[in-house]
Amino acid sequence: MLGLNKTTDITERLKQEFGEDAFAVVGVRVEEARQASDAEGVGFWNEVARRLMTVDRGGGAEVPDVDGRRLWWLMQRVECYRHHASEAERKAAAAKSGQLREDMTDLARGWRELALQADLLSQSF
Repeated sequence: MLGLNKTTDITERLKQEFGEDAFAVVGVRVEEARQASDAEGVGFWNEVARRLMTVDRGGGAEVPDVDGRRLWWLMQRVECYRHHASEAERKAAAAKSGQLREDMTDLARGWRELALQADLLSQSF
């Protein structure tokens, strides 16, 4: 696991390089780690995201951006649900049994519905 200093360094570099778009960059990195089943990478990039969501209010006082955290968490759920749906679809395509294929397709549909509901909820932020 990368250390605290590395997390802080990357967070600061992302802020300087990308400004407001730093969250999008981190989101891509989280999804890449998730797709690679890299739990350590997911944890690392989520920590970077948490640090990015701490807003400097002047005078060095950092205050958590609560709405940003909620939205970040919700968007992570959306991506997680989509990932599960893709995995179920992949397994359905490879299934030898018609019943297994149908079950996995139903499971994928459920994950897609959860993703859609969470995505719609995120738009209320």
